[in-house]
Amino acid sequence: MRILRSYQSLPKKAQHSVVAVGNFDGVHLGHQKIIDTAKRISDSINAPLLVLTFEPHPRLFFDPGLSSFLLTTFDTKKACFENLSVDYLCPLTFDKAFSNIDAKTFVKKIIVDLLKARYVVTGSDFFFGKGRRGGKDLLTDLSEKYSFDYICVNRLRDRHGIIYSSSSIRDFLKQGNIIRTNQSLGRYWEVAGRVLKGAKRGKTLGYPTANLKLGNHAKMAFGVYAIKGKVLADPQKRWISGIANIGSRPTFSGNKILLEVHFFNFSKDLYSQLLSIQFFAFLRKEKKFKNSNTLVNQISRDIEKAKKILKRPQNIFIDR
Repeated sequence: MRILRSYQSLPKKAQHSVVAVGNFDGVHLGHQKIIDTAKRISDSINAPLLVLTFEPHPRLFFDPGLSSFLLTTFDTKKACFENLSVDYLCPLTFDKAFSNIDAKTFVKKIIVDLLKARYVVTGSDFFFGKGRRGGKDLLTDLSEKYSFDYICVNRLRDRHGIIYSSSSIRDFLKQGNIIRTNQSLGRYWEVAGRVLKGAKRGKTLGYPTANLKLGNHAKMAFGVYAIKGKVLADPQKRWISGIANIGSRPTFSGNKILLEVHFFNFSKDLYSQLLSIQFFAFLRKEKKFKNSNTLVNQISRDIEKAKKILKRPQNIFIDR
């Protein structure tokens, strides 16, 4: 997959493509249905598949103080698109000038004049242009005017009847419902971050941790999780089992929100390393313990519970 940083200087091979347009935060199963639809069309007409998305997410542009929002970083999103056999990824820079482009101009200048799209594929809930005035009705009208085909993909529901959406996944994460989060994503919820220098309290307790700041990642329920992680600089990209606590460490009067990761049977120094963490199960809520001994006993029980979960054959579509 090739990344196109400027839509104003596209290679000719990227033109006359099937274009899937959206924010695609999370690249969840609903998004994957859109990409799969576009991929089937591109294969049938022997044309490239191009994904047009926006960086930063428009919500973050209009509300720069918004934190704990994103389901996927750009790197994670890129990896998802590669797995979906996308040929070109064009992340449009969403800034003040871009936010003032009206919907009709966006279609004419970018979709028609620059991309020369043969097909445009979006979800039924996709809105664009200044004031979000563009949507499926406008695209239907303009497809006839400019002679491209437009496909609107209806929203997909899970077996509970809930529409797959980025907002519902954020709600699942706030509830600590990792099972439903993973089922909605079609993969394990994953965050990445660089290891910070900590107080080494975990090492003193006998359970050394790697501390990561979550940044703009969507807010998760405070508590302990069964996880697997890998060091991104590791050429073998080995996944290591462990547990992680998200919260403020109330037993020690902490006030910073951190992700503290403890890997099983692992002793290497991870300071400044970039880690990727996948979440498998929510074990318990964060709580304040009377003393460090009580905390150590609980951590031991958490580890045993996590090991049992992580040893099971993993299937994210089965409620455990």
